[in-house]
Amino acid sequence: MKTLKIFTALIIITGITFLSAYYIYADSNSKKSGYEAVYEFLKSKNAENITYDLTDWSIISKDYKDIHMLKSLFQEVEKDLFTKMTDLKEEEQDKTSYLIAEGYKNDSTYVKVVLQSFQIPPGFEEKGQTFIAVNVMGNNFNDFEANKNLLKKIIEKYGGKSRITTCFYGQIYSKLDNKGQNSVIEELKKKLKLDYCDISKEDQVYTLRGYSGLFEENILIMDKIYNMEVEITGDKEKNAALIWIGIPVLTAEF
Repeated sequence: MKTLKIFTALIIITGITFLSAYYIYADSNSKKSGYEAVYEFLKSKNAENITYDLTDWSIISKDYKDIHMLKSLFQEVEKDLFTKMTDLKEEEQDKTSYLIAEGYKNDSTYVKVVLQSFQIPPGFEEKGQTFIAVNVMGNNFNDFEANKNLLKKIIEKYGGKSRITTCFYGQIYSKLDNKGQNSVIEELKKKLKLDYCDISKEDQVYTLRGYSGLFEENILIMDKIYNMEVEITGDKEKNAALIWIGIPVLTAEF
């Protein structure tokens, strides 16, 4: 079980590290109008359960931090988030330590923190690496900008470089056939002013990846720059269409 926990934490960090290899980050202050356009689009489709998911992460140290040091760091991060997290998991084994904590800022905002550190074998300049990842998920768009700025502030406070990934989710409680899904995509392209996009379909799942001048975060994929990824699929049991919108890309959680 302990090995599984460590492996899970490593997968989280490895996945985030892989994403960073393609990141082209321009200005840390993203254009708010773009996020408003996403939210307004979902509202215009009468979407329910609209949720935003913000994740920021970074390497914050080239030294190894044992579990006691991570716990001390976590206590400071917890203060920065203005919340008390009750679900705390920690482990130190095989020159690797990690800490995962989650809780709620209020009834509508979920928070998760991942800290991980590992020692680098002798012969390298760095002694180790320590990562931090902070995730905030909420359904009150009025808190969106404040939480986005909070994540950036925390990452930079501890010496990291902010790389915020944003995802929106919504449910449309009506069945969308191919024509309906095409209509949603065309409306989305217009609403978010996509300069170009690639669309694919597989087993009733539509995936759109494109570039919009409303956002400044970018990701390079196969020599082409994108900053938005959308997935539309159906839920037969709920008779609903599910829409995920990621900026600049959908994260692994989705």
